[in-house]
Amino acid sequence: MSWQQRYVENGETVIFDRGHHYMPICLRFDMNLACAHKCDLTQLFTLWRQANGMSTALLEAPTCLCVQLERHVHDVTGQAMMSECKINLDTICLVPVFTQQTMAWENVEYQIAALMTHLGTDGAGHYRSALRTRPSLVNATTPAEWLLTDDWTAPVTAWQAPQWMTRRANMFWLIRTDCIHLLQYVRRTMLSDTAENLGTA
Repeated sequence: MSWQQRYVENGETVIFDRGHHYMPICLRFDMNLACAHKCDLTQLFTLWRQANGMSTALLEAPTCLCVQLERHVHDVTGQAMMSECKINLDTICLVPVFTQQTMAWENVEYQIAALMTHLGTDGAGHYRSALRTRPSLVNATTPAEWLLTDDWTAPVTAWQAPQWMTRRANMFWLIRTDCIHLLQYVRRTMLSDTAENLGTA
C-alpha cells in the first residue's frame, strides 16, 4: 500500500511525503462531504489525491487495500465534529496509482469487501464488522450479501449493511475488482444435511 505525494518544481518531480506499504491509507472528509447525507470512497480518494495542491497516489495496485476513514473534521469556527456521512458500499472505488516516476497516474477499480465500525465514545466502546459474501439465499425468500458480527455471538446475514454501520464505519478493506473472489454463505443445517446424505449414499 505504498504511496507518494508529489509536486513539480523547476520541471522536476519532487516527492514531498510517502506512506509505508503496511500502513493503512488514511482518507479524510472536507466540510462539504462531512455534512453530506452520503458519499462514496471514490470521492474521498479524489480529495486524498489532490490534497495540499499536490498529487498523491499509490506506487502500485495491490490485491487488497486497507483504508482508514477519519470522521472527525473541524468546522469554520475550529470546533471538532464527527461526520455521519453514509458510505455507499455498492459503488466501485476508483483508486489513483502512479504509472511512472512523474506525475502521471491512472485509476484502478476496487470493491469494498469488508468494513469495521466503532460504536461508543473515543475512550470506550467496541467494534462491529461486516464481510461481503456472494449474493445468496438464506432461505426461499431471504437474500443475503453481508455477514454482520458482534462479540460473543454468531454472525448474522443481511442483504444490506445497516445504516448505523455505514454512517459510522471507519475502516474498510478493498479488493481489486479483477482479483475479487467472494465466499458464499451456507447455512450450518444445509452442511449437516449434506453430510448426512453423503453418509447414507
